[in-house]
Amino acid sequence: MEKQGAVEWFIDNYDVKSIKKYREVVERAYKIEKEQIKAAYNAGYLDGEMDSKNPSNGDVAKFDDAENYYNETFGK
Repeated sequence: MEKQGAVEWFIDNYDVKSIKKYREVVERAYKIEKEQIKAAYNAGYLDGEMDSKNPSNGDVAKFDDAENYYNETFGK
């Protein structure tokens, strides 16, 4: 079973009263979620750099920035 994110849970449980309002809320929720994921990635990246024994030995991240991480991980 695939994990369900907060936005997917919201979509599955939202009581639709207005489809236009629903779409606006969902789009905004996806934007907020994306920014939260990118912020968490950046915080973890910085922590990894600081915790490594010799940060000048190279990049500790698989991805070159949070935007690439988000796109490659979530494909959106």
